[in-house]
Amino acid sequence: MARPLCSVVICSYNRRSLLERSIHCYNHARFPLDRLEIVLVDDQSEEDLLSVFNRLDPRIQTRYVRLRKEPGLWRDVGQILNVGIRIAEGANVACTHPEVMVGRDTLTAFCDNCTGWSYACSKVYYLKPAETDAIDTVPWKEEGPLAVKKLPTFYETVPGGNPDYEAAAVERSPDWRSWVFGGHSRAVWKEMGGFLVTNRWGSCDVLYSDRRRHLGMTDRCAQEPDTYVVHQWHPAPRDGQLAMKDASAVMRTLTGWKYPDVDHLW
Repeated sequence: MARPLCSVVICSYNRRSLLERSIHCYNHARFPLDRLEIVLVDDQSEEDLLSVFNRLDPRIQTRYVRLRKEPGLWRDVGQILNVGIRIAEGANVACTHPEVMVGRDTLTAFCDNCTGWSYACSKVYYLKPAETDAIDTVPWKEEGPLAVKKLPTFYETVPGGNPDYEAAAVERSPDWRSWVFGGHSRAVWKEMGGFLVTNRWGSCDVLYSDRRRHLGMTDRCAQEPDTYVVHQWHPAPRDGQLAMKDASAVMRTLTGWKYPDVDHLW
């Protein structure tokens, strides 16, 4: 029996060079590519993302949406992803970013874990800036994104960094609730109503995790090595913005924050 269609929604503003590597990984996934749909929501990038997106294997169903906005306007990632979730046609819908390189078995594990009232996700290796610059010195195209473990500094700690996000700590963790690549069945997305939207960069991940907890949702995190995804480093979108991984600091910036009402997508 053929697998149900799986949709991956990617939101992007620029990051063309990072998207190029991600597209290669989708093309070489151990997943039936004719059962894969990728939706790219382009937040009016200054870089040409469509020519990179068109490099996807022709068996993959594709949808490209370019949003319009006033010059200089910043939009929350949740707002952009909600556009893609709404038009995705898959029975299971994952959301992610252009810098995220999926493992050979990421898509298979995601779909297998999208059962019931649950959140399906993958563990994440976070590359340091110098490692992202050096990624093409290892054979990731031939061996898959886990070849980044051959980078000489891969398991080194970063002074002053968050130890929970170091590679060794990620491997030891029994699950990974931070959203980098994850999602739900279409039915669960419809019930949740998509992402909540704020005007603070970095808060989307925190709100999403907190909301799942409040809703009593089961986390199903893939564990096998080839299900890990690789997050290529990128700078914050604006000077002075907090890093998304610093969840507690993000929450402190949300003055008077209260759990907002949900505007459903459907």
